[in-house]
Amino acid sequence: ELCCEDNGNGGTFSATNFGNAMKVYEKMRLPRTAEILQRGKAWGKSQQKRATNEKFNEVKEELIQRDVFFHETMTHLCPGAKYDFKKDIAEVLENEPVLLPLIEEDG
Repeated sequence: ELCCEDNGNGGTFSATNFGNAMKVYEKMRLPRTAEILQRGKAWGKSQQKRATNEKFNEVKEELIQRDVFFHETMTHLCPGAKYDFKKDIAEVLENEPVLLPLIEEDG
């Protein structure tokens, strides 16, 4: 909606509100990527422990297989695998007004 003008064919890109669109995107992206980074750090610690502890590795391997069986991915990857950008952007635009530049029409 911020960068698309409806022309009946799904819209045409318009750069008029591109700056505002990027502000909205950054506001959404920062908390999400921070969560992913934290999950990545935890995964790295787990991988390091698996490399140094054979018994832990055996148990963890079994848990990973169960995760993949039940969730079709590893649980720490679920937020990325299940993320619905379209739904998230709709909620952000609905709950937080975005100031758009005034467009003057001649005539």
